[in-house]
Amino acid sequence: MEEIKPSANAVENDDNYARYFRDLLAHFAATKGYKFEFKVFPIARLLASFLKGEVDFKCPDNQDWSPDLKKGKKISYSDTLEVAVEGTMVKPENASLGLDKFHLLGSPIGFTPVPYEELIRSGKVVSKGNASISGLMKQAIAGRIDGAYYNVNSAKEVLEKIGMTGQLVFSHKLPRTRVSYSVSTIRYADVIEEFNRFMKEHAALVAELKHKNKLKEPPGL
Repeated sequence: MEEIKPSANAVENDDNYARYFRDLLAHFAATKGYKFEFKVFPIARLLASFLKGEVDFKCPDNQDWSPDLKKGKKISYSDTLEVAVEGTMVKPENASLGLDKFHLLGSPIGFTPVPYEELIRSGKVVSKGNASISGLMKQAIAGRIDGAYYNVNSAKEVLEKIGMTGQLVFSHKLPRTRVSYSVSTIRYADVIEEFNRFMKEHAALVAELKHKNKLKEPPGL
């Protein structure tokens, strides 16, 4: 039995997406005789550890995340595990405000707010990082940032866990994007090919695991 060690990036929260990723990878490992060791890292540390070869797989990943840091690395990405909406959570009274009133964006440290990148480079929006997802939500609720950028469904789950359901809402007026989550590797491209075949051959299982982990259709853009 070959031992390979993928790492699931759940930050501090064990959300529906993280549970789904682990379930799916564990089923794949069981069919192939692999032994997976799952480890949780903060976002920035996970990427650094992955690029240094300290972990063999990164999940979730997307080829558009941190392209400068990945430059020169030959990274293989799996087919899409799930699609989600990443967007800006704001206080309900600010849900109708546009970019002309928006200046300070919070996001997890190491997280790439893709639709804001040009606005941040131009100085129109200032980006502020937070190592804690719950801390990020509390910053937005307290008004210390104008909004918190994250996976929208996961943000709602975090708010529920900290007893602050409804105190932030998804803004349809601010930049957002639909993102595909994959597994990536530098060392095991052949395993990624096996995993892609597994997902195609076990589409019913994939659907069952999504249902089990209560993954919802992303809110409309």
